[in-house]
Amino acid sequence: MKVLLGLISFTIAVIAGEALMCKQCLDKRADDCQGESVICDLPGGMCAKGIEHNILNGDVVPTAFRACTNDTRLCGGQVSLSTAPFQLLLYTECCQEDDCNCGEIIMPPKNTTKNGVVCRSCFTEGDYSCTDVSTIECTGNEAECIEFSGQAARPEEETMIYSYYGCVTKGVCQIGFGGLPGSVVYEQRVLECTPSIETN
Repeated sequence: MKVLLGLISFTIAVIAGEALMCKQCLDKRADDCQGESVICDLPGGMCAKGIEHNILNGDVVPTAFRACTNDTRLCGGQVSLSTAPFQLLLYTECCQEDDCNCGEIIMPPKNTTKNGVVCRSCFTEGDYSCTDVSTIECTGNEAECIEFSGQAARPEEETMIYSYYGCVTKGVCQIGFGGLPGSVVYEQRVLECTPSIETN
């Protein structure tokens, strides 16, 4: 029995020693956060750190995070959503060494170079429909047009009904908004991404 218990203890120690350790924290309305080191036990897990900027009429609300993840789709790039008064930016870095997601969290400057595509643009608060529609020239990696209608909340703010059209990084509709660290979508009536209209 002592031999068996010793073998079990040794096996647990080996498993624990091989497990990836990641810093973990979440701080809404902050540009950085600090947290404790935790075991990342997700299959194919990685350490991640990043920041979200929810921008409405020039008011930037940041959310910083450090976590364990096994979703590589957001790693190493900036996700961008733009309408006339509203922008949502998310930047995530991923790594595979113990506590490698430490260090400063910095949102890279948004690429404002026009990329030659155009989408419908509209933004409405308090209504599920968006009628005052214009156009917006997409920039950077915003290669698709997005339509959204539903209930959502900016970080630590009240839930409101929103409807908007705009430009978005390709793949956002496949990923969805469930993984946002700060902004929260409570009801999603419409979420659709379509190819942009080429202008040249």
